[in-house]
Amino acid sequence: MPEVVLEFESIMPSGRPPRRRLRDRNSAASGRAAPERKHISPWAIWLYGLPIVGIGLALMHMVGFGPFYEFQKTLSAEAQLEEQIDELERENAALQREIEELGHGGIGVERRARELLGWSRAGEVVIHLPEKR
Repeated sequence: MPEVVLEFESIMPSGRPPRRRLRDRNSAASGRAAPERKHISPWAIWLYGLPIVGIGLALMHMVGFGPFYEFQKTLSAEAQLEEQIDELERENAALQREIEELGHGGIGVERRARELLGWSRAGEVVIHLPEKR
């Protein structure tokens, strides 16, 4: 790697390079002081800044926001599908438990017949209570 050496024409007694003062080129030749900076009015900022911001936002919308919104829609759809999958898995687990209960006969089949069809054994008294509204 080449070595970089900075050399200054004159060095101050403190060992630092001299400060450079910024002056207007015309004022240096004529001996005049540099003119004061102009103040930018707030109206000029609004007048020129607002269209620039508007153009920037339009470009971002055409180029940047479109894919962003599509990505957000995809994430939302993915979340909804994951919720549906979880719900269907819970339903499948409940149905699997019911199949196992009914598959062995006896207690599960009798319980379902009593609940859904209102069946009873001989000698039993069935009391139907009205549902609360």
